[in-house]
Amino acid sequence: MNEKAKKLNEKVTAALHSSRGQNVLLYLLFVAVAFVFWVFLSLDAEVQRDFDVPVEIQEVPDSVTMIGLAPASIGVSVKGKDSQLLRFFWGKMSPVKFKWEENI
Repeated sequence: MNEKAKKLNEKVTAALHSSRGQNVLLYLLFVAVAFVFWVFLSLDAEVQRDFDVPVEIQEVPDSVTMIGLAPASIGVSVKGKDSQLLRFFWGKMSPVKFKWEENI
């Protein structure tokens, strides 16, 4: 198995050092650069996205009896550039906290 790996490594190295191999590497480099530019340009577009934001109700007095369950999340529609909204896709959405006394 080790002999096969060495022979394969030698063949790949020889192929990459040939003029055709260098052309392929140069082509792949330009494809990667074009992809990066495409990502930056596509993130600059303004879009509208819907998010589910978790909800927490805090400091509910003992004298209050809630008949129904509080909603677990609220649907929110946000408009902005994709680059601004990217952190909501990758990060954890922090909950909206409502204090009971402030909302009476």
